[in-house]
Amino acid sequence: DKQRSIDIETICELLNVVLKSEFPTQVNLLTEYLKVQNDYRALNIDHWRNFYRFFKEVSLSDLRSYDSSQAWPVILDNFVEWLKEKEEKK
Repeated sequence: DKQRSIDIETICELLNVVLKSEFPTQVNLLTEYLKVQNDYRALNIDHWRNFYRFFKEVSLSDLRSYDSSQAWPVILDNFVEWLKEKEEKK
């Protein structure tokens, strides 16, 4: 009831259960990122809400649609940077 955050492992499971059917590629990449990043051990409801908004508004095939000046959580800024680095390594 009064829990304000959810651990990364549980968030990854929730992403798979709730959003994967609608956004399979995005969920796979985000859960991969969440498991390797070291900045966050838990996330809050604002992060969760922004994941859905991010999936709806940002095309992962063209990250130029991502505007870091918008009110995105830092974790999503970091995720986009991780995606760009991952793409450069290919």
